[in-house]
Amino acid sequence: MSVFLAIVFLSLNVANSGGAIKPVVTFTPNWGNILFYDSVTLICDVPSTEEPRTYRWYKDKRPIPEEQQSLCIKYSREKDSGDYQCQTIGGDISDPVFLNVTRSE
Repeated sequence: MSVFLAIVFLSLNVANSGGAIKPVVTFTPNWGNILFYDSVTLICDVPSTEEPRTYRWYKDKRPIPEEQQSLCIKYSREKDSGDYQCQTIGGDISDPVFLNVTRSE
């Protein structure tokens, strides 16, 4: 019976995710807070070998006009703080990652 439940559980997970693996947003430098006017690069990591890809970026669930794997913010400001997500065309969307831009005091 437990093997049957495990198979059902796994098939439900694959059906809900479309069989795709979610991308992960990472950023460099990977600090809890990014200082005002610092440069930060967000990268959409997708564990797959399919290339080339078109990417979609979102900030606070709103699309950003960027289609590259990385999103570079050259001079960060407080308005750049928020939840960032990425997605490949036809793929799953990543979990949100919060970027916090603060002024040094």
